[in-house]
Amino acid sequence: MQESNHRAPKDFAAARSASLTFCLSLLVFCGSGDAAAPAPEPPGDAVEKLPEISQLPDPFLFTSGRRVDNRKQWRKRREEIKEILLRYEYGHTAPAPEKWSAREVSSKTWLGGRMTLVAMTLDTGAGNSLDMAVHVYRPAGDGPFPAVLNIGDDGSKAAVAFARGYMLVTCSPEVDLDPDTEGREIAGPAQLACPTCDWGSLAVWAWGASRAMDYLQTRRDVQSDHVIVRGHSRMGKAALLAGALDERFAMVAPNGSGTGGASAYRVRSSGAETLASITSPKRFASWFQRDFGRFGDRVDRLPFDQHWLLALVAPRPLLSTEAEQDRWANPRGNQAAVEAARHVYRFLGAADHIGIRIRPGGHENLDEDWHATLDFADWKLFGVATRRRFDHRWDTNYTPTYDWSLP
Repeated sequence: MQESNHRAPKDFAAARSASLTFCLSLLVFCGSGDAAAPAPEPPGDAVEKLPEISQLPDPFLFTSGRRVDNRKQWRKRREEIKEILLRYEYGHTAPAPEKWSAREVSSKTWLGGRMTLVAMTLDTGAGNSLDMAVHVYRPAGDGPFPAVLNIGDDGSKAAVAFARGYMLVTCSPEVDLDPDTEGREIAGPAQLACPTCDWGSLAVWAWGASRAMDYLQTRRDVQSDHVIVRGHSRMGKAALLAGALDERFAMVAPNGSGTGGASAYRVRSSGAETLASITSPKRFASWFQRDFGRFGDRVDRLPFDQHWLLALVAPRPLLSTEAEQDRWANPRGNQAAVEAARHVYRFLGAADHIGIRIRPGGHENLDEDWHATLDFADWKLFGVATRRRFDHRWDTNYTPTYDWSLP
């Protein structure tokens, strides 16, 4: 992967000085108790103190040893899973800001007058030190329209969304809130504004998507109960995390999200990216909670796997779009995670609300991927039938090795 070219980060000293109120709210957040049981945590770097789990861990098993047996208990278990994932893998996100504002920067017609592109700046809570760009590609007419929120400022699919009756909205947390870097750690504005927070870049970007959702809920031309969060590659990882943490997103659609996203760590394709490689300080350690790399060569000691992250989305629709030749993104592990998470969906009475679409080709963000996403959205959000399949298997010989089942 090559490092993305982004504009220079803003004045970090200003970010620190402008965020006192935001930091105070975070301190309250980090110090507050939660009803969920604490995740098991080894002292220091003692990964060996954690139990060895060779199979995909049971999502229905509380850390106390008790097992979920009804939907009310699942809600409690869901909070426990969330805490485990944040503690070990992504780091804890900041709370939503109490105050924020949005201002229009520019507006111009698009697609021969059939669409308007509006550039907004979103002040996410700590003065202009945490501004984030949001672009709204709005079809002509009053709406309201369902919307796709794409993490990453890429409007290249606006025409695809428009043709399908959707508004496209893009945000750029990987530029404005925490720079996307490779092989070096840069404390971005969000991390400087929240020095007590242990979030890595993926958690910052997911938090930024939720702030864009705050804004979309104020727009009368948006069906705020029909917003899909989407992203490709590293932004697919962030989109999946955003959708798992923020239940306001009606559907979650990661594309080629791979390791650290929708693919299991314990089940790998030949040539797939490993936990050790992605968390190397020479590569993308900064995307994750700072200590996550200690599991690089001991994946069997992870208390979780990525099917737990997928399960946090349940029962809301979730579609993972993948490619047959994208071995680096671990399509076998993606299949395994989706099939394991489907047990949770089935338990909640929504087995067909989770899908996987695998097309020919490689690691790209194609119109075909978008059409598959919108076909799934039309089906699940609006009841429009489709002939497209969403139960693909990259490895038809894969047989789950875990022995847990539905409660």
